[in-house]
Amino acid sequence: MRLHGWSLVVARVTWLVVTIITVGLTLVALPLRYTELSTVCTGEADICEYSRLLTPKQVGALEAAGISIGSYGAYIFAISVIFTVVSWLIGLVIFWRKSDDQMALLASLMLVTFGSFYMGSLNSLTNAFPVTALAAKLIAVLGFTSIILFLYTFPHGSFAPRWTAWLAIIWIVNDIISVLFPALMQEYAGIGFLSFFIPALGCIGVQIYRYRRVRDPVERQQAKWVVFGIVACFSSLLSFLVIARMIGLEATSPMGLILHPTVLMVCVMAIPISIGMAILKSRLWDIDVVINRALVYGSLTVTLLLVYIGSVVLL
Repeated sequence: MRLHGWSLVVARVTWLVVTIITVGLTLVALPLRYTELSTVCTGEADICEYSRLLTPKQVGALEAAGISIGSYGAYIFAISVIFTVVSWLIGLVIFWRKSDDQMALLASLMLVTFGSFYMGSLNSLTNAFPVTALAAKLIAVLGFTSIILFLYTFPHGSFAPRWTAWLAIIWIVNDIISVLFPALMQEYAGIGFLSFFIPALGCIGVQIYRYRRVRDPVERQQAKWVVFGIVACFSSLLSFLVIARMIGLEATSPMGLILHPTVLMVCVMAIPISIGMAILKSRLWDIDVVINRALVYGSLTVTLLLVYIGSVVLL
């Protein structure tokens, strides 16, 4: 869906304003985030886990393994910056190449805001400067809203079937309440979970429906790329968690504290890359070959790993 005239000017200006504010606040927050990651969290365990900070017990386990908290903080900070920069660059390239396309603008805005929110630096900024809390919350709401709108409308730019718009509205309302009124969401955690899980599950069904009903070969390839990125992300992450559970790798152990965020970053990285490929390179890359290789080599890797683990257990 192409934009023209004043609608195009307004869309571009809005994108620029949101991007400048988001990137600016994130850059200001980087030193604060690095300091937090390099210090011991003395708050409650839930708050430390939510902020991805180390508790005194975890710091002791790392130091016993010969890893200082400074080195660990620098590593986590580095992989977070890598993901954020990649998301920003893909979003910028999409805006530069296709800023007159409605779906491209939405995808670009989603990558910029989600990349900043994923890093967690905006929380560090609000902790140090409470005056920025409202701006950080609005960025978070905008990021989550753009995610669900993109997944429900890509690649056409409209809801199909039309009733799926209500699922997107439920997601958006749930996000607004979660970000602006977290205490209320904690009180009704069950409703909040359903308001998140059902629309999130519906995204997969919508993309499958669109793929089967769309006759344009280019749009079918675009849908394949997006679905492949999402499935690759969650299936890889789930496989890692299952294998970690089988071999007894605890998330709070030194190896777990390193592997869990690393695997998470690598898996989530597949989503912005696949979106960028779907929008920018849909005519040049054959996703069927990628899917075929992923299934073959992924199955082979899992099989060899299970054989290895089974052999170790048997011996």
